[in-house]
Amino acid sequence: MTRIFDENTRLIDNTGTPFGVKQVEGKPRVSSMPYLFDIAEGNVSGHVEWERFGYNGDIDITAEDVWSVGGNYTFPAAAQQMELVSTSVEDDPDKGSSVAGTGIHTVTLYYLNNTYAAATEDINLNGTAAVTTTATNILRVNAIKAKVVGTGGSAAGTISIRNLSDSPVYAAIDPGNTRSRNSIYTVPLGKTLYITSLTCGCGAPNATTAVITLQATYDHDAAAVRTFFLPHAEMQVGSGTGGWMRVFELPIKLPATVDLKCRASTTANNTIVTAGMRGWLE
Repeated sequence: MTRIFDENTRLIDNTGTPFGVKQVEGKPRVSSMPYLFDIAEGNVSGHVEWERFGYNGDIDITAEDVWSVGGNYTFPAAAQQMELVSTSVEDDPDKGSSVAGTGIHTVTLYYLNNTYAAATEDINLNGTAAVTTTATNILRVNAIKAKVVGTGGSAAGTISIRNLSDSPVYAAIDPGNTRSRNSIYTVPLGKTLYITSLTCGCGAPNATTAVITLQATYDHDAAAVRTFFLPHAEMQVGSGTGGWMRVFELPIKLPATVDLKCRASTTANNTIVTAGMRGWLE
């Protein structure tokens, strides 16, 4: 019998480093797990799951971006310091007389600095009094999320992060929520985003339909980052349908520094629109 392997046979990775093979009762372990499941379990180095969902509670016939503040989103024109403020005194770890507020006490800001590198900052709120960020080089706000909450377990008021001149607002946590609901996102430096699905829904007092468009500042044909938005996917949904999900046969690939968002137009006023995206970063 011909011997295929001997004691000198080894498995090596792409750097030339030998590695072992996991075994179950002396037999090599083989996994048929889908690639995305492996990413979710943390088995693929340098890959992390990604999700983004937006909500706009009142879109009229004129198109708006899908984010909880409503209207059209304004990206920061330059890196800057920002401030956070709530519409409720309960969003405060110490609202007076050593009594903690019932709302959110501390938030984590997920942002990109002036080089588009990803960074975070924890910020203690002060109710209706504005609190400035320590960071002075915030170029993009990707999210704000609760880190410490009071007995209410969520925001008591609307918590906004905004320009030091009070406007524009770059993200907000609505009352009863623990994170901002923005379809707006910017791909960090050194990362590539792959979007695998888009889920959309709408609702209104009267029958209506909404057209939701996933836009990004990227041109696939030219492989170039642009200063304006181009459509990359689009869905039409009707009120009362429960929403629809589109799984992309090929993931939408967006490189570092690209801005993306979902934008919606409707056939009736006072329409609620939601948009969610999933994928991974590597």
